[in-house]
Amino acid sequence: MALMQDEEWIKARTELGRACAMAQAPPGCADARRQLADRMQTAAGDALRRARNFDNQGRLPEAIALYQRAVDLLAADDPNRATAQERLAALKARR
Repeated sequence: MALMQDEEWIKARTELGRACAMAQAPPGCADARRQLADRMQTAAGDALRRARNFDNQGRLPEAIALYQRAVDLLAADDPNRATAQERLAALKARR
């Protein structure tokens, strides 16, 4: 369920970015982008928190999946994304 939702959010982010970049952007485009970004940020924060918990418990498969989810959902300029990417790479190297 979460994966399907993530894929839809990522696709929606891309499509909204294109739509809002047009000269004749649809009304409410900026608000829709902001709302989507807020939802994705909340989901990513939850995934990152849970990933850290699993990581601390040594439950690597669960931690890896959740770090990946956080990376996928966080904006490229979010500092938490870089942190999640680093930890994800370290865990994958241990497998």
